[in-house]
Amino acid sequence: MLIRAIRTADWPVILQLQQEAYHALAPESEAVLQSKTKLGPDTCLVACLDDEVVGYCLAHPWLADEPASLYRIYPQPAGHQGLYLHDMVVSPRAQGRGIARRFMAHLQHKAHQAGMSTVALVAVQGADRYWRRYQFVPRACDKDLSAYGPNAVYMQHRTA
Repeated sequence: MLIRAIRTADWPVILQLQQEAYHALAPESEAVLQSKTKLGPDTCLVACLDDEVVGYCLAHPWLADEPASLYRIYPQPAGHQGLYLHDMVVSPRAQGRGIARRFMAHLQHKAHQAGMSTVALVAVQGADRYWRRYQFVPRACDKDLSAYGPNAVYMQHRTA
């Protein structure tokens, strides 16, 4: 398995993986997803098995206590206190191979290296149970999370 930076040719597969993963949310456009790579070029990645993209991770610097909005292109990060994990998807045919664990290790390393105190995300579709395995804990936030679907949960993981 290879974890690497996203290439232009990867976007059709990333869009397909997004479509397969999210049933409670409308898909984000390619332009919105690509904008994340400008905000976090070292933390937007794909996982490949035998040269086939089977997962992706989009994360970027952000404020520690405010989730980024869906469907929006940000010209620059709102802050650099932590990493915001915008999206992580692993194809069902590649799950159980440690891809998410490798993505998380990379994000934690990059956050720690940059002096960031947190990795944060909004868990959707009941995924908060999954993210607890990585020591993410629910956190209150002032932002309305209804665009993320029912039962969305803002969560943080401390890097230090």
